[in-house]
Amino acid sequence: MLIYFTFLQRINVVPIAITEYLGCYIDDYDRALPNYIISRGDDMTRSICWEHCASHNQRYGALQNGAECYCGNSNHNYSKHGKVDDSECNTPCSGNSSEVCGGAWRSNVFDLGEVYYIINL
Repeated sequence: MLIYFTFLQRINVVPIAITEYLGCYIDDYDRALPNYIISRGDDMTRSICWEHCASHNQRYGALQNGAECYCGNSNHNYSKHGKVDDSECNTPCSGNSSEVCGGAWRSNVFDLGEVYYIINL
């Protein structure tokens, strides 16, 4: 999000989400979290997904298959296809192999909770 103050200065507003891990969930063609989907082949990280979802005022962020991010709000049922053991979410994130970003039809789901905005001058 960019904000302009008349002609004097441009500032950048960055969303920061305080996250809570909810678990590993099954997904399907009928997406559990269908909003603002992005795929980043070689640089997906948890924070990229969280910032993306938060910038669209979404409550939940889910990482899947190493490079995909799905967002949704409280009216979406992230658990509608069932919860599975965390071991089924075992694909490293394409942008940070020390993080896990779901698996094939498996989503690491996070509650983004409160979103705060940092202003960078």
